[in-house]
Amino acid sequence: MALLGNPRNRVIAAAIATTVGGLVLIAAFVGLPGSPQRSVADPLPSVLFESPSPTLSPTPTPEATDSPSPSPTRTAAPKPTKKKAPPPPPKPVTVVKPPPPPPGGKPPGPSAPPSGATCPHLTGPVAPRSDVAAAMSAAAARSYRPTLSLSDSNPPSITVRLPLIEGIGWEESGWQSTIESCDGGLGTMQVMADTASWMNQKYGTSYDRASLTGNINIATGYLAWLARYFGDRYFNGNYSLAGDPVKIVLLDLVISAYQAGFGSVDNAMAAGQDLPNRWYVDTVEGFMTHQPWTAPS
Repeated sequence: MALLGNPRNRVIAAAIATTVGGLVLIAAFVGLPGSPQRSVADPLPSVLFESPSPTLSPTPTPEATDSPSPSPTRTAAPKPTKKKAPPPPPKPVTVVKPPPPPPGGKPPGPSAPPSGATCPHLTGPVAPRSDVAAAMSAAAARSYRPTLSLSDSNPPSITVRLPLIEGIGWEESGWQSTIESCDGGLGTMQVMADTASWMNQKYGTSYDRASLTGNINIATGYLAWLARYFGDRYFNGNYSLAGDPVKIVLLDLVISAYQAGFGSVDNAMAAGQDLPNRWYVDTVEGFMTHQPWTAPS
């Protein structure tokens, strides 16, 4: 204790005591439970080394392309997952059928192409898409008065929706005005020779199915006739061509009959079946909605 009597020694001793006390406090803090200190053996957070995983999305369901085939060959589209409800029961309708072929002549309609034939093929330059659109708009602006029988003296006035004309034309030919198929279909709407004769007789016209306007007017007149026939037979004279996602409506029947024939559609409905060419109806109605012809060509 004599050593502490010297003022200088007391200062040194105080400094040593302060240093030792500080070291003791540091050691005590490091040893406390829950210390934030990490051992070098502890792994670093894995998130720092993980590559970001890509977000997985469901594989999209393949859809039918909006681009038509360069030929009028029809490609089947996927069938709907749910069958539409059938239309109301049919009512008797008297119909004058298409005129028969000339005596001794070959019945009109599809036939096998001759040996060595190349089809489908273009019979001439294709009309610009703008001309096709104008011809379709003009046909849609007309009112048709289709008769069903010889005693049908006051037929209703029926117009055909423009998107319906456009959609069928796109499915049939891709709006190629001079294409001829192996079955004899010609032009934008793939009009058959017997259909042209029948419609010209019914409306008192003389349209040429080989011309752009004649082809579209014949087809539109036939669509109006189908609307009249099925509208009277199933829908009490309602000729609305609006669509419906859950039940078979006039629009479905008209589209189906344009490709399969009205007799085939009637037979399918009588048997309680779906439309005979559901793929065709779904494809045309899809084109009516998405209007691929508006895309740049």
